[in-house]
Amino acid sequence: MLAGVAELLAVPHDLLPGLAGQADPARVKRLTDLLRPDERIRAVATGRSTAQGELLLAATNRRVLALATEDLVDIPLAEVAYVATSGDSRAGAALVVHGPRDSLRVAAIPFRMAQGFAAAVRMGIASA
Repeated sequence: MLAGVAELLAVPHDLLPGLAGQADPARVKRLTDLLRPDERIRAVATGRSTAQGELLLAATNRRVLALATEDLVDIPLAEVAYVATSGDSRAGAALVVHGPRDSLRVAAIPFRMAQGFAAAVRMGIASA
């Protein structure tokens, strides 16, 4: 499904690594519209938040974005205190990104996707 969405939106496949058809096309479009010219996506994930519902997450070279139907959480990498994951490969994972103003808590993420997303955020923090 991602290939169809990417072609429809003219988004290069490598722009959204790891989605494998899990994202709402409207959120994918909104995400691409939010990116700044010098911003590149390092990782994406999908999950659920108690506060915002279904989310599309993106870790870029500048920030962490979480897009819900209406809401947007935007945490600059320079402000991320830490990122943590919990869970296992059978039950799924949870992800927490702590910033000074916002803490993003996301559940129902495939375990490897959460691990990869957290690693991308940590790599971004180290280079911010």
